Order: sequence, then structure tokens, then C-alpha cells
Amino acid sequence: MGIDKAELRKNEDDLYVSGVGSIAVGVWAFVKLIMQIIAEARNTQGMSQSDIEETTFIYAFVAAVLIALFIVIFKLHYYVGVNAIRAAKGGDYKKGYYKAAVVMLALNFLSLASYWDIEQYRGNLDTTIASMLVDLTTIYIFATVIISTQKIRHLKERQPRE
Repeated sequence: MGIDKAELRKNEDDLYVSGVGSIAVGVWAFVKLIMQIIAEARNTQGMSQSDIEETTFIYAFVAAVLIALFIVIFKLHYYVGVNAIRAAKGGDYKKGYYKAAVVMLALNFLSLASYWDIEQYRGNLDTTIASMLVDLTTIYIFATVIISTQKIRHLKERQPRE
């Protein structure tokens, strides 16, 4: 029985840390997007005034769509993170966070396919490797949320009722 309690505590700690990680990765993705938009907006050297105006309109539209999409993604990260933290602490949580974590894991796993064509990244390989490491870390975070949630459920089912 002592081993089960220690195992339960370990998995609750893993779930808590992964919940915090989910929120942190969501914040990082949003900050990274904003930095990319700002950096790209400043890249107007060698363009005529009419090209700048046309490009600015298109760029603003694309940026608005991307920001809206990333807000949704951040909300998913936050939803998974907050509810994983609550579940780890024994508080009230929404059980849908588990399904959201599965969806996020699948989406992040599928995003790794963009790295198969290494030739397109030859000029900025260091940035690509850093991005790949962040993606792999995100996959690890969501996998840990899923595994820890399953283990906690299993351990709590095995515990005798008090």
C-alpha cells in the first residue's frame, strides 16, 4: 500500500509539472509568433511604396488569421495545463483535458512531418534543430499528461475506499 501511495504521488507530481509545461509551451508559441510577425513586418527594404502598402495589407490579414489560430491553440494548451494541475492537486477539473491532450499530442506528432525535407532548412539548420527540440519537448509533455492521468486513475481505482 505504501508503494501505491508513493507511485500515486510521483504520477501526480509528473501531471502537475506537465500541466505547467503545457501552459509554458503555449505561451512560448504565442510569443514566438508575435516575434516572427514583428520581424517580418520590418523586412521592407528594397520595396517600392505601393508594394509596401499592398504587402502590408496582405501581411496584416495573414497575421490576424495566424494570431486568431494561435489564440485557439494557446487556449487548448491552457485548458490542458490548468486542468492537469487541478487533477494533480486533487481539485475539481474538467475531464475533457485528457481528450484535448490526446488531440494536441497527435497534432504535435504530425507536425514533425515538416522536418522530413531537411534540404529546405539548410540555411538555418540551427533554428530548425531548436524548433524540433521544442516540438519533441511538447510531445513529451502531452504524452506525460496522458500517461500520468491513466496511471493516477488506475492507482485510485486500486485503492481501498476509506
